[in-house]
Amino acid sequence: MKINKCKTGALLIGVTLVAMGLHAGAFRASAPLVLTDSVDTNQVDKANNVVDEVIWVVGDEPILKSEVEIMKLQGEAEGMKWDGDPECVLPEQIAVQKLFLHQAALDSVEVTESEIAQGVDQQINYWISLPQIGSKEKLEEFQHKSIAQLRQDLHDDYKNRQLVQKMQESLLVM
Repeated sequence: MKINKCKTGALLIGVTLVAMGLHAGAFRASAPLVLTDSVDTNQVDKANNVVDEVIWVVGDEPILKSEVEIMKLQGEAEGMKWDGDPECVLPEQIAVQKLFLHQAALDSVEVTESEIAQGVDQQINYWISLPQIGSKEKLEEFQHKSIAQLRQDLHDDYKNRQLVQKMQESLLVM
């Protein structure tokens, strides 16, 4: 019997979250769903028409293939190694984050704008401190974005990470 490791991981995450008291019904693995743009598929090769692919759904939140690919590329750029296949591990990590974010919204967990700004500044300063970057100008060149655009892009990501962390801490205290 062949067992799909990704689906098994999804099941284990669901069981773990039920044990932690999170709403397990908010999590479900889905068959891939292909999103396409509005071009008539009779006139265009379907392979050229795919915009993104939904690989899992958590509650009402899709996990897109592009999210996993971006996370994988960022991890590789930072020299990260994964325990197992990144195509399985990363969607599981994203699913757990989305479940914590959902629970944080239900529990009215908040992060202040000053906390977010401080975290974003720390991230940008860390990147600048890397030997291969070394300056704001090189960071902008490397990222192909201005520092202001980087701050804007990092804002929601940092906010979400802080919400997840606060939610995890609140569950540990219970």
